[in-house]
This record gives sequence, structure tokens and C-alpha cells, in this order.
Amino acid sequence: MAQDSGSAVDRATDSQGSLAKAVSHKGSDREADVAALRKDLVDLREVLQASREDHTWSQNIEQRLASLEARLAALTKVATAEARDGDPASTAVTWRVQERARIESWDNATSLSRSANQANSYTRNRTSLAVTWKPVSALEAGLKLTNEFRTYFAPLNKDFTWNEAFIDQAYARWTFTGPVGGAVTAGRQDIMLGEGFVMMDGTPLDGSRSSYFDGVRVDAAVSGTARLTAFAVDVPRIDRHLPVINPKDQLLTDTDTRGWGFYGQIEAAGINLQPYAIHRQSDALGAVVSSRTTLLGGRVMAGLPHAVSLVAEGGWETGSVGAVPRDAVGGYAYAEIGTGWSAGLPQTVTVRYVYLSGDDPATTGTVEGWDPMFGRWPKWSESYVYTLTKEGGVAYWSNMASVGGSVRSTVSPGVEVKLDYQYLTAPQHFAPGRSFPGGTGTTRGNLLGARVSYKLSAIVSGHVVWEHFKPGDYYFAGASEYNWSRVEFMFNLQ
Repeated sequence: MAQDSGSAVDRATDSQGSLAKAVSHKGSDREADVAALRKDLVDLREVLQASREDHTWSQNIEQRLASLEARLAALTKVATAEARDGDPASTAVTWRVQERARIESWDNATSLSRSANQANSYTRNRTSLAVTWKPVSALEAGLKLTNEFRTYFAPLNKDFTWNEAFIDQAYARWTFTGPVGGAVTAGRQDIMLGEGFVMMDGTPLDGSRSSYFDGVRVDAAVSGTARLTAFAVDVPRIDRHLPVINPKDQLLTDTDTRGWGFYGQIEAAGINLQPYAIHRQSDALGAVVSSRTTLLGGRVMAGLPHAVSLVAEGGWETGSVGAVPRDAVGGYAYAEIGTGWSAGLPQTVTVRYVYLSGDDPATTGTVEGWDPMFGRWPKWSESYVYTLTKEGGVAYWSNMASVGGSVRSTVSPGVEVKLDYQYLTAPQHFAPGRSFPGGTGTTRGNLLGARVSYKLSAIVSGHVVWEHFKPGDYYFAGASEYNWSRVEFMFNLQ
């Protein structure tokens, strides 16, 4: 994305500081204030969305985003009333061109076997063209076209081919006023709730090429400190809702899937509480049985003295997998500590624990394995999502517990370094008779990671990532270590 965390937060702070002045404006001045604040919100949403790719999550950004959205609802309510009373509404068209160039290389992350000769090295080139149009102050329409193709260096038997050019976003957003202000967004859109633990990626099988959902989302500011989001989405296995150029029958998810849910945010006494209820239903297809999962959970954030932030999220799942009932739990918690140290030293230290229940092979009347819902993306690791492919599917986070942490440091303006370590285990042994993972224990292994993120200019940013995994006795005897790396450059023009 074009913005780094710091610049977006700075603009958000400036917007909040000038809000009192903005509400005293009239007509076109007010429209300009609303447009500027909306742009800051778009920038912040993109920073949050980028956590899918660079794991630079900041609770500070999210708290400011929630505050900005509540204030925007109040400001828009006044501006819309004025436009209805005769003030002219501005017409604005904005464009954005984004080019993402990546080189990814890894050896045996999927099989953990050097004898499998599964080295991969390739470029990923994603081009996006987005346009938004506001014919009136209360209505916004957006369209985004994307294409991503790969060129392989290894294996050599993979030829270069153009991939699909598809509609990545196509939505209309209407801002409404009244006793409860908010917005309705209908069409193809990205939806990330909280940290994306259970709601982030509607298209997990195409990697980071896209993450959209087709559906409707309603956001309402119930009060100055409470917001509610309701949504209903449809995710087909292969895109059938909108036109595709040069169709390749790109798999988006394992089977046709639908979902709906409610997600709340309540702020009180320095605590941000986010309760939610989400339901997902997937159809049967071949060896894949139908499933229904209902999740009841929540997320809580609290700021403590001495620059300490605590975050915890978890939930309980019920439903069925085929004819077998599901009963699963999952969640995570972490503490983030700001050191106050100077550049070059760790400015942030994070300690983290993750628990996602596994299916007990000794019980046949219940499925205890955690269902990641719409949270199948590289949240915990960029590389380990491939290792999970032979268990439940790519990025199918389940039957995993992790203890670890990270340190983050800004070494110079625009350059940030993050080091991460995870000790991974499995709450349950693998199912008997399976060659993979094939071990006798419950230690998944040790995962090391390093990331250097850089912002070279207002147009060019990127990162370098390296991860190393050493498998434990959860895997077959002789399972091999792997290395995974990526170099990225992102170009943004608008």
C-alpha cells in the first residue's frame, strides 16, 4: 500500500484535530471536509488491510480508525442534511494505479521432504486499476480491475501464461442519516473485521491476488461509543458473478460458500470490546462434505500504563461437518510493550500465545477441530500456510498452539525491521494412517522470521521477508527444514 502506518495515523490525528472547525463550515467547505476525512479513512483501511501481507498491525491505528468512522458518521449526517436542503454536492472522481512486483523462493515448505525436489522460484506481478466516483455527497461507487501473472524460474516445466483479468471490486456505498447514522455497501468489496482472525479473505485459494467478498455490508454508529456491522456474503468456488477476461477457472475457495454475521464495537473506560456472531455454510463437492459453522466470540483491547497494550480474541464454534456435530474453540492473546528506546533498538516487544483446537482422532461422534471461517490467510506466517496444505488446506489454521513473540525497530526513516519466533505444537496427534504429517508426537517445530519493510518515497514501498522452519516430531522421521523468502516492491500512483 502507498501509506505506512505512521503517515496514515498522522493524517488521522490532523483530521480529528480539525474536526471541530469542520463542523462549523457550510456547503462546499463541508463537502471538502467530508471528502478529506473519507480519504484519511481509506488510507487507514488500506494500512489495516496490508497486515495480511506485512504483519505490521497496530492497535493504535485501529482505535483511531474506529474513532474517525464514528466522527465521520456524525459529520456526514450534517453535510447530507445540508445537501438535501439545497447546498450543491461536489462530484469527485479519483483514480489509483498499483503495481506490485514480487520474487518468491522456497524449497520444500509443502512436503518437508528434500527428496521431493519441490524448489520454487518465481515472480508475481499484480496490476490494479481502481476508480471511485461520488455523484452526490451520500453516494460512492467503486470499481477495481486486477491481473496477476507469474513467471517461473523453478521448476522449469512451468511455462509463462497470462492469468485472468478480473473485477476485484465493484461496489456502491450509500451513507445514511437519522437517529442512527452509517453506511450500506453492496457489491464486490474487501471486508476485514478486527485483526482478520475470522473475517479477512473470501478467496483463500488464489493467494494474495485478491481477498474480496460478494455481498452486502451495513455499518451503523449506534452511539458515539458503539458501532455495529452486519453483513451477508457469497463466495463461489470459481467466479461466476462478474465477468472475467481470459478465464482460467481460477479456484477461489474449496467449495461454494455463504456467510452472514454481526460484529460490534464498544468503547468504554479505555477498553475496546468487539463481540461478534458469524455463520458460514459450505456446500458438498466430491470428497468435500458440506459443513455449517456458527461462531460466537469477541475481541478485547486495553491500554495499560507504561506503553503496554493487551489484546485477546477467542470464540466457540458449533455446527456440523457432514452429519457429525462440531464443538471447537480457538483464540489468541498478546501483550505489546513500547520500550521508548531510540532508533536501532527494539521500540516494540510483543509476547503472543495462540490456541486453535484440533480434532481428536479417538472421538468419532464430534469434530473438535477449529474452523478458521473466513480467516484463511498468512496471519501467523507467510510460509507455514503451505505446510498446512496437506492437513486441512492452504492457510487452514487448525490444531495448532503457538508460544512466541517479536521485536520491532525503526532503524532509519522509512525502514523498519521485525524479528519473530514461534514454537509451534499441535493439541492433537494427527489422524492414524496418514502419511503426512506422519509423526508420533505433537511438536510441530520452530519457526523463525525476519522482515525489513521500507518506504522509499510516496510512490514506492516494499519489504524483504525470510522465514525458516525446523520441523518437530509431529512430522515424519527425517522431515527436512525449509527456507522461504520474498522481495517486494509496491508502486502507487493516484
